[in-house]
Amino acid sequence: MVRVEIQRIDPPPDVTEAMHRQMKAERTRRAVVTEAEGDKRSAILRAEGVKESQILEAQGQAQAIREVADAERYQKEIVAEGEGRAIERVFGAIHTGDPTPDLIAIRYLDALGTIADGRASKIFLPVEVSGILGSIGAIKDLFDEERQNPNETGQM
Repeated sequence: MVRVEIQRIDPPPDVTEAMHRQMKAERTRRAVVTEAEGDKRSAILRAEGVKESQILEAQGQAQAIREVADAERYQKEIVAEGEGRAIERVFGAIHTGDPTPDLIAIRYLDALGTIADGRASKIFLPVEVSGILGSIGAIKDLFDEERQNPNETGQM
């Protein structure tokens, strides 16, 4: 058996220098790649953050719009409900009170006075006015008879 012992091998200086340059270039390349990957990851994370922020802001605005719409809807429902109850009360009062045609005619005259206060140039009256005007004529005749015969009124 032959035994060989290697103690030290020194490559020539130009090979050593080339190896050092190659190792330095490899370290520089790895540093540039690592830095580029870091920049890429940083840009991706920033973009995701902006995207998420915009999504959350849009969702917040949508939620605010929904809540405002719900509040307005609720307000309109409550107002309509109150107006409905008021209409039912007025309707009930009219029918419970069992108004006579004379009372309706007097109330109609009061309303006409308010309508024709001198500011309007035209007044539109409903079709059924003819019946009410007939009642008004009858009321006028009653008042005229009462003025002509004051002693006969109230004696039946």
